[in-house]
Amino acid sequence: MVPAPLRSGSAPPFPAHPSPYNFPGVQYPRLEEDSLVTFHFNAPNAQKVPVAFVTSGSNSLQPLPFDMVKGDDGVWTYMSAPQSPGYHNYWMLIDGAAVLDPATNAFIGHGHMYNALLEIVSQLTPLIARCV
Repeated sequence: MVPAPLRSGSAPPFPAHPSPYNFPGVQYPRLEEDSLVTFHFNAPNAQKVPVAFVTSGSNSLQPLPFDMVKGDDGVWTYMSAPQSPGYHNYWMLIDGAAVLDPATNAFIGHGHMYNALLEIVSQLTPLIARCV
């Protein structure tokens, strides 16, 4: 499988913004201007919180888990590598249990209901159209 191209280095950057699938007023997950994605998850009593993020070329039924880092405030954070344009599914694994991100709308797929969705736009996709 050939991964989708990343945004061209000469393309103007998109301003960083919350995912358009977030609930109103929620800042994370956040799409950064360089196609990175920042995740936050509040789980102060958890021992381990990876985000299972379906990236280009990964198996959507068994995505790679990326370990989040716990802050002193109990909020776990992870910033991805630059992502290819398109839809990306993810869910959290709180101490091994798949959990829906409460900050964003839920979608059903991949054989279970524990997933959420975000979209990385390309320089060819008008940002305004995707954030409405």
